[in-house]
Amino acid sequence: MKYIVRPRAWLDLEETMAYLRDQAGDELAVRFWGQTQETFVALTRQPFLGRPRPDLNPQGLRSWRVNGFENWLVFYQTGATVEVFRVRHGMMDLPKIFQKE
Repeated sequence: MKYIVRPRAWLDLEETMAYLRDQAGDELAVRFWGQTQETFVALTRQPFLGRPRPDLNPQGLRSWRVNGFENWLVFYQTGATVEVFRVRHGMMDLPKIFQKE
């Protein structure tokens, strides 16, 4: 199975990396990038690893933590591929963020 990353998820990654770089330096931002990519690959191997998120839109969304950054979550759907919708911090107002999806 393969994965695809929606444009909004790419923007989430760019935003998070800029934040981490500003707050803690380049090394942490680069590590976050690598760990998100490893998490995406892990989800292709075990797509039902994450928990269902019936509280969020669109229907069928699941979430799983970024390896090594447990407060950051990957929001995705499974089918023929793993489709990554967002990568957000778990303490954000997630229902509000996903209202627009």
